[in-house]
Amino acid sequence: MTILYRIASRPAYLVTAFIVLIASIFLTIWLLLPGPPKTLTIATGFPD
Repeated sequence: MTILYRIASRPAYLVTAFIVLIASIFLTIWLLLPGPPKTLTIATGFPD
């Protein structure tokens, strides 16, 4: 409970926690999504 009180009582902790949360969400999504196709054939289904 003291950690929650310290975070709520100091805006810098709140902003830092929010930025860390957003960054970790974006990093997780970026790591889980597959990369773009390497060739035009894979992307369109038509031969080059």
